[in-house]
Amino acid sequence: MVCRFPAGLVVHSDQGSQYTATRYKDLLARHGAVQSMSRSGNYYDNAHAESFWSRFKAKLLDSGSFFGMAEAQLEISYHIA
Repeated sequence: MVCRFPAGLVVHSDQGSQYTATRYKDLLARHGAVQSMSRSGNYYDNAHAESFWSRFKAKLLDSGSFFGMAEAQLEISYHIA
């Protein structure tokens, strides 16, 4: 199954090196996504998103990894819905 995201999808992140890397920016551009990033020194700009992802990853990845894509999709949709 291939996921298609709508053009103009906004992807918000902090200013970590993995998000400022050329390869990451190119990946977003190839898929028509727009990068949104906190301003330098604005620590609370994406605090809600950071908190969500922190808890989300802790809950989902606590037991290790998924057996396959179908299991990952099922678990992710359960936690987000």
